[in-house]
Amino acid sequence: MIVARLATLDAAALRERARETGDATFTVAEALGASDPRAAADAVAAIAPHYNPAPTAPPDPTAAPDPTAPPGPAAAPAPTATPPAPTAAPAVDAAVARLLALLPAAPPELAAQQIAILVQSHAATAALIAAGGALDPPPVPLTRRIAPTGELVEVDLTGQPFGAGPRACPGAELALALAAGVLAHG
Repeated sequence: MIVARLATLDAAALRERARETGDATFTVAEALGASDPRAAADAVAAIAPHYNPAPTAPPDPTAAPDPTAPPGPAAAPAPTATPPAPTAAPAVDAAVARLLALLPAAPPELAAQQIAILVQSHAATAALIAAGGALDPPPVPLTRRIAPTGELVEVDLTGQPFGAGPRACPGAELALALAAGVLAHG
């Protein structure tokens, strides 16, 4: 169903609007029919970190040594940490309620899809923009889904910036268009 909803969005129109606004999340909220795209983008910004937290980056091997570190062999760089599991919080629940009120009225499944589009695209598109549109490393190195059983499923995207196979990002073309538009802003 999300694929069908994404198919109604025009990549060229999103690119142009993102170029005008300089804000990918605002642009998506507007395209999805939010009554106040700015307020919707703000609500998404409050929600997204709880579902798509950034992993902790490993230490930079080219960085200068820490002068306060004890002498001796350098420790091996720590691997990238897995982001913490999504958490529920009253502030996040309130942001979801605000977002629901701003989006067009829809049955629960369709409303959840619109929220998923906004939240899933928020961090990934921001990371893509921050990387100047580069796909290596992937904008989001790990994505999460909730299985029908309620189990949290994590998908490593190393070497596959938009996933692959049945877990491929259905909005890759739109994400690239939004990033190109924001990068051309101003």
